[in-house]
Amino acid sequence: MKRVRIEALAAYLPERVVSNEEIEYRVNHHQPNTYEPIAPAALEAAIHHNGRKVLSKGLLERLFGGRFRRFAAQSEQVSDIGAAAARPIVQSVGAQAIDCLIFAAASADMVEPATANMIQMKLGLSCPVFDLKNACNSFVNGVQVAAALVQSGQYQRVLVVSAEKLQDAIQLNISNAQDLRRRLAALTLGDGGGAGLVSTSTNGHGMIWQGYQSSGQYWHLSMVPGGGSLHPHSGYTYFEGHTQGLQGIFLQEFAKLLERCFQESGIAPAAVQAVFMHQVSLATTHAVADYIGIPRTRFFHTFPMYGNIAAASIPVSMYEAAQTGKIRPGDVVLVIGLGAGISIGVQLFIW
Repeated sequence: MKRVRIEALAAYLPERVVSNEEIEYRVNHHQPNTYEPIAPAALEAAIHHNGRKVLSKGLLERLFGGRFRRFAAQSEQVSDIGAAAARPIVQSVGAQAIDCLIFAAASADMVEPATANMIQMKLGLSCPVFDLKNACNSFVNGVQVAAALVQSGQYQRVLVVSAEKLQDAIQLNISNAQDLRRRLAALTLGDGGGAGLVSTSTNGHGMIWQGYQSSGQYWHLSMVPGGGSLHPHSGYTYFEGHTQGLQGIFLQEFAKLLERCFQESGIAPAAVQAVFMHQVSLATTHAVADYIGIPRTRFFHTFPMYGNIAAASIPVSMYEAAQTGKIRPGDVVLVIGLGAGISIGVQLFIW
């Protein structure tokens, strides 16, 4: 079967930078996100004096390793973020050269229709489009489906777009330690988008191995409960998760999949020059690096600056690495997708 590649990458990050200090202020003072930054004087005062201290100073960075995230403007929708991320690719190859658009993300403009339709309109595309949703693993699964469509001969170029506007899933009204434990991981969420164009390889490079697995018994450990049949008309629209349990389960569940990857591909871990994985914390990334025996320096981190941007984290980090020359043609590139559910995906490329 013909080999496929990611021909082009692009990304978009909203302008507004939100620090941990601002999140701490909002949590400790019951200040919801109003899409407007807090005045520097008020923020500085809050850092030195806080009456409630539900969220202690520096806790987010100590636990997760991140310092900032990006928040989109109120007028910016998920489809705007996705269109902004994908537009450079469309402008480069031309709208008529794209045969299919897959929107692959946890976020959406609305329940119906598919967000892909709005992105299609904003990009001026006329190709078939559809949404693919599998939490933070959506981009990896989007590439999987795009590869199959290209390999089957149905399409020549498939544009996979991930865009997340996660600030609306952050519950900032936290009143006690128990509630904080459920909501803590959500405080690292941010907004952003990335895109990749999947096409047939012209030089023998491209995807050389892929594998996926799911463990549905752990679905309850990470979720946004509202918006479906379980809670159709409720306020359960905020992210909640059990972060301590997830890391151990991820390591346990993906071990055999990764072993298969190296065994069946014939590639040794030491040959991998770059690793891109969904980023929920620096500690999780370091644990995975140490487990597989690949130096931490070969993992590309966007988490400290952008936080957890769900499905967009992998294409954004790949794009930034490609732009700065940190991945070059011929490099062995490993992609590790992790998502609620629990869902895991591994892809291996010769770049």
